[in-house]
Amino acid sequence: MSARRPHNWLPVRRDNLLPLLRRIPATFTALIPAVAVIAAGTLVHWRVVHYPFIQDDWQSFARIAFDSPSRFLASEISPIGKVLYRPLGSLWFLVAFYVFDLNATTLHTAALIIHLANSLLVVRVIRIITGDSLIAWATGVFYAAAARVHMEPLLWASGVYDVGGMFLFLLSLVLFFTGRHRSSALVYAAALALKESVLPCLVVFAAYAVLRRETMRTTERVTAALRDVWLHGTFVVCSLSLKRLGVPQAALPSTHPYKISVIGAHVWAHVALYSRWIIEAIVPWWNVSAAVALWSSLAVLAAAAAASCVCRTARARHPELLLLAWAIAGLAPFLCLPNHAYRYYLTFPLPAILALSLWTFATLARQLWSHESAIVAVIAAGTGASVAASMLYFQQIERRGLRQPYIEGTSALVQRAHTVRIVQAGLLRLHPSLPPGSMLLFKDVDVWAFHKNDGPRLWYRDPSLRVYDARFLRNGPQGPYLEKPPETQTEEYIGGTRDVPLGDAPIFMFSMGEHQLHETTFAPDGSRAD
Repeated sequence: MSARRPHNWLPVRRDNLLPLLRRIPATFTALIPAVAVIAAGTLVHWRVVHYPFIQDDWQSFARIAFDSPSRFLASEISPIGKVLYRPLGSLWFLVAFYVFDLNATTLHTAALIIHLANSLLVVRVIRIITGDSLIAWATGVFYAAAARVHMEPLLWASGVYDVGGMFLFLLSLVLFFTGRHRSSALVYAAALALKESVLPCLVVFAAYAVLRRETMRTTERVTAALRDVWLHGTFVVCSLSLKRLGVPQAALPSTHPYKISVIGAHVWAHVALYSRWIIEAIVPWWNVSAAVALWSSLAVLAAAAAASCVCRTARARHPELLLLAWAIAGLAPFLCLPNHAYRYYLTFPLPAILALSLWTFATLARQLWSHESAIVAVIAAGTGASVAASMLYFQQIERRGLRQPYIEGTSALVQRAHTVRIVQAGLLRLHPSLPPGSMLLFKDVDVWAFHKNDGPRLWYRDPSLRVYDARFLRNGPQGPYLEKPPETQTEEYIGGTRDVPLGDAPIFMFSMGEHQLHETTFAPDGSRAD
C-alpha cells in the first residue's frame, strides 16, 4: 500500500503560488476605497460614543423602566392615538434597555457601526445606478463624513429612527436592484415601521423599474414596473391605513411640530433652507446665504440637464432622472412641515443629491477634459477637504460645550449632553436619595436636555419625581404655583394647558453654575435665595 499523500490545504497548486502572491497587492488595493469610507465616518464621528443619553432617549427608557414589557409592547404596537407610529424603534429601545440597561456607549457605538454600513451601502447603490465606481466611492466618503447632517442622529439613541431607517431603505434598494423583489419589499416594510419618511421613497423603486426597461414600449414598461413594485405599494397602503387610526392631521393645532401643510410660503422657504444645509453638509464652515444656495441648486440642475444630453451609461440610460427622483422623494415630506425643520432630515435624500452633483461634474469634465487622472485627483481632493473640515467642525463644537451658540436646524444636542452630565452628577452629589414625590425646580437649566421628569426618575429609579423649569414659578393669592408649564415637548411648542400648584410636596431648587449644579433655598412665598 502506498503512503498516504499529505493533504494540500492550499487552494492552488504550489507552482501557482508566485502568481497568487503577485495578486495580493491588487487585492489590498481594491480594499482602499472601502477603508477610506469607513475611516472618513469614524474620524469625524468617533466622539459620539462618549456621550450620555440626551433628550428623547430618557423618555423612551423611562416608559420602559416603569412599565412591564408586555404593556409597553402592547401600547407601542397599537397605532391608536399616535401622531408617529414607529413600533420597530420601540422594540429596539426595549431590547437595548433589558440587554444594556442605561449604557449609552453601547448604543452610540451600534449607531456609528450602522452609519458606516449605510455609507458602504450608499456606494453599492450609487454604483448600480450610475455604473461609475469613482462617483460611487466619492459619494460614500462625502456621505460618511457629513457631520452637519449625521452628528445629531448619532449623538442620541433616538437617532436610530433615521440611521436604522436609512440602513433598511438602502438594503431594500440593493435587494430590489439585484432582482430580489420580495425580500426587498419585506425589508422596506421594516423601514416603514421604523421611520415614516421612507414612505415617499417608493418612487425610487418605481422609477428604477421603469427606467431600466428602455427597450420596451411604454405600456409594457409600466406593466412590468407595477409587477415589480406591487408588494412595496401594498406595504405603503398598510402603513397609511395604520396611520389613519392615529391622531388625524386635521386635529393637530397649527403650531404642532408635525402639522402638515402642502401649500404655503413655508414650502419655498424650506427649499431655500435645505439647499443651504446641503452645501453646509459638504463645506461645514461655509454659512451660505439662501440666495446663493438657490442659485447653486439651479446651476447643478442645469448642468445635470446638459450632462444628460451628452452622456449615456451602461447601467441606466438616465441615471440622473433616478437620482433626481430619489432626492425629491426623500426631501418632499419635510418641505411640508411648517413648524419643523432639521438638518438631519437630509439623511435620506443626501446620497442622491451628492451622487447627482458628482455625476454631473464627472460627465461634463470627461467631455471637456480627457485626463481621467486629473478628474480623480479633483474629486479626491474635494472629499479629503470635506472630511478634514467635518472633523474640525465637530471638534470645535465639542470644545465649546455649553458656550456653543445655537446652530440653526439642530436640537443643540452637544450643549444638552453637557447639561445632562452636569445635572446628573450634581443631583447625585447633592442628594444621593430624594423623598418620594419630590418636586425639582431648575433655574437657567434646559430641562429638556434630560427630558424633564424622565432623567431624574431614571437616575433615582423613582417615577414619582417631578421636574419643572423655575421660570414658570409664580406667587399667587393661594401661594406659589407654576403657571401653565409645558409637560411635554409638544407643549413646549404650543404652550402648557394648566397651572400646577406646589402643594405640600418636598421642593428642591437648583441653578446652573460654571460647569456645576448648585442648590438654592426655596422660600414658601416663591422667592429664591442662594
